[in-house]
Amino acid sequence: MYGYDPQAAKRLLTEAGYPKGFKAKAWLFPFAGAPELIPVMEAIQVQLREIGVELALEEADWSATVRPKLRERKASGYLWALPPSKKAVEAQLQTFNMGKGLPHIFETDELYKMWEDLLQIAEEARQNNLSISLLNVLRSALCRTQQVKPLQQSLSS
Repeated sequence: MYGYDPQAAKRLLTEAGYPKGFKAKAWLFPFAGAPELIPVMEAIQVQLREIGVELALEEADWSATVRPKLRERKASGYLWALPPSKKAVEAQLQTFNMGKGLPHIFETDELYKMWEDLLQIAEEARQNNLSISLLNVLRSALCRTQQVKPLQQSLSS
């Protein structure tokens, strides 16, 4: 992976045939449990502008606009942020890992069992610990070739 290096990014754009950059579109929408999505896309817009990519942000609604366009395969050319966040772990697991979402990625019996357990827990500390365990199962399965440290088992530290 590359670090933040605008000069290298400009060089790569030039090598790719975009010496003057290009225009792109991105959806800007709130997402339950992940209030950082809007500022993340705004930050991406600023960083891309620094290398010549003009990102037009379009306000959208996840349920009314984004999901239907994804489902209909009419989202070509759009960027959108969906960062990993323990705050949105239920929504992310349901979307990506439980077969209920468009960008379905990964599932196991262990993951299903942990998901079912999570839905039954009312105590916040236990929810947080199980959520972190779920994410660690995903991280270990999806990142076997990289040195990825497990998330902390306690959110208080």
